[in-house]
Amino acid sequence: MTTRALKTTRIAAVALAATAIAAPTALIAAGSYNTRADVRTMPVKQIRATSARIGAMVAPNGVAVRVNLKITGRGRTVTKTLGLVAARVPLKTMYMNVSGLKRNTTYKVQAVAINGGKKTSPGTTVSFKTKR
Repeated sequence: MTTRALKTTRIAAVALAATAIAAPTALIAAGSYNTRADVRTMPVKQIRATSARIGAMVAPNGVAVRVNLKITGRGRTVTKTLGLVAARVPLKTMYMNVSGLKRNTTYKVQAVAINGGKKTSPGTTVSFKTKR
């Protein structure tokens, strides 16, 4: 076999191996875009006049997700990223402290999980009122 033929054979073997590795990964990724996470908005904790501790519990169902908190109060909605949950994690509970809230105001919070295919999984909506 000539040197050129040997190089061509090696390149073809590497390309074939790369295809064999990439194909299952592509199939898994494509299938995962249709999978939605199970998400639950947790009860709000440590409610104060201008802050609260808000969280979510997420079961990603084998798909990595980003978890956002949608906070609505006084006619305004703000979305904050709570965190990321890896696909291999069976269940994760996360909380964050939210400040800048207005005194004596009712707020609604909803956790939303978003997978790589932009499929959303909304959690329940939880209401709370800040202290005076």
